[in-house]
Amino acid sequence: MNQTQDLLLVGQLQASAMEDFSACCENPFQGLKKVSRIEKLYLEREIRKLMERCFKKLEPWKDKDPQELSVEEQAQVEFIFREILLELDRKKLFFDRPFLTLFLEKGYLDTTKGFFRAARAHDPQFQFMDLFQAMRNVWIMNSLQLLFDLPVQLTPSVFSYSMLYPYTDNYLDDPTISSAAKRRFNQRLEQVLQGNPVEEVTPEEDKIFQMVRNIEEEFSRIRFPEVYDSLLLIQDAQSASMAQDSQSKLSPQLSLPISFYKGGSSVLADAFLVKGELTETEMDFTFGYGCFLQLLDDLQDVESDRKDGHWTLFSHKNEEAIFDQEVLKLLCFIQKVMTKHHLGYAEEALMKDVIAQCTRMMVMEVIGRNPQLVSENLYDHLESYSKVRLSFYKEFREKAESYFQPSGLLKPVAEPQLIL
Repeated sequence: MNQTQDLLLVGQLQASAMEDFSACCENPFQGLKKVSRIEKLYLEREIRKLMERCFKKLEPWKDKDPQELSVEEQAQVEFIFREILLELDRKKLFFDRPFLTLFLEKGYLDTTKGFFRAARAHDPQFQFMDLFQAMRNVWIMNSLQLLFDLPVQLTPSVFSYSMLYPYTDNYLDDPTISSAAKRRFNQRLEQVLQGNPVEEVTPEEDKIFQMVRNIEEEFSRIRFPEVYDSLLLIQDAQSASMAQDSQSKLSPQLSLPISFYKGGSSVLADAFLVKGELTETEMDFTFGYGCFLQLLDDLQDVESDRKDGHWTLFSHKNEEAIFDQEVLKLLCFIQKVMTKHHLGYAEEALMKDVIAQCTRMMVMEVIGRNPQLVSENLYDHLESYSKVRLSFYKEFREKAESYFQPSGLLKPVAEPQLIL
C-alpha cells in the first residue's frame, strides 16, 4: 500500500482536518485591523469610479460573446482588465496586501487565455459558464504552483483535471440520462482512472476519458502512482457525496465528513497534478485547504442546497436559523490550516496570506448578500474588519452582472477573490 492510500484509506487526512475544525476556538480576527466607516465609504466610492471607467472602456464589447472576439479585440479587453486589476492592487481597494500585480507578472492571465483557447479547441460546444467553473480550478492549481515555487503555467494536467469535473458533473446532472447509465459511467471512469481499457466508448465518454489520457502523457503511472491514487480518491469522494442528497435531513455528524472528504480530496488531487509527489505535510495542508474551500461553497449554496435536499453543515438548519457559530468556526479553520505547517517555500508566507485574505473576503461577501444568515452582532463585527460595508459586495456584484450579462466579460474583475 503506497503513501496516499495508507493515509487516506485509514482516514488520517480526513480525521486530522476534522480534528482541526472541531478544535477551532481562537479569535479569527486576531492581528487584523478594523476599518472605519469613513474609510469604507471612501474605498467604495473609489471602486464605483473604477467600475464606471471599466464599463465605459468595455462598452464596445458589452453585448459580444467573449468567444467571438477577434485577436485584436481580445488584446484590447485584456489590456483593460490588466489596467483595472493593477489599480485595484495599487490603491488597496479590496486587499491590504497587494498581490494581483505579482499574479499578473507570474502569468495568471496567460494561463487564463491559454485555458479558454485549449477548451474551445477541445470542445467548441462547451458552455462559457462551465468553462468559468473549470477556470476556477485552474486558478487554484496556479496558486499551488506559486506556493510550491513552480512556474505558473497551463500544463496538460492542469487543463485536463480542470475540465474533467465540469464534464462529469454535467453528465451526472443531466436529467435525460438514467440512473443506471450514470452508475455505469462512474464504473467505466473508475476503470479508466485505474489504467484499464474500456470498450465501446461513446463520443461523450471519449471527451472525458481523453482528459485522463492527457494526464498520463505528463505523469507516468509507474513513476507517479500517487497522482492516479488521488484521482481515484476524488472519484470515490464524488460518489460518496451522493449520500448528501436525501429527502430526509442529514445531520452534520454525517454530512461534514463527506464534505471534508470531497473538498479535501479535490485540492489534494490538484496538488499532486501540479507537483507529482507530495510530502505528508504538503498532503495535510492541501487537504485542509480543500476542506475549507468546500465549506465556503456550502455556505454560498446554503439556500439552493436546502431547496434541493443536499445536506451540508449549513443547509441542515431551518431557514430562519443563524450561522454565527459555523461562520466563526470556518474563519478559525481557515487560519488554522494556514498556520499549522511551515512548508519551506519562498512564496509561502505571501501565498498563505493571500489565500486567507481572499477566503475571508468570500465569507464576508456571502454574508453581505445574505445578512439573515448571521446575527446582527456578528454582522457588525465582520463588517468592522471589512474594507467595505458588507452590503457593498452585493451592490458590486449586481452592478457588474447586470451590466455585462450574459456576455460574462467582466467575470475576472467582478470576482477577483475567485483566483484562489
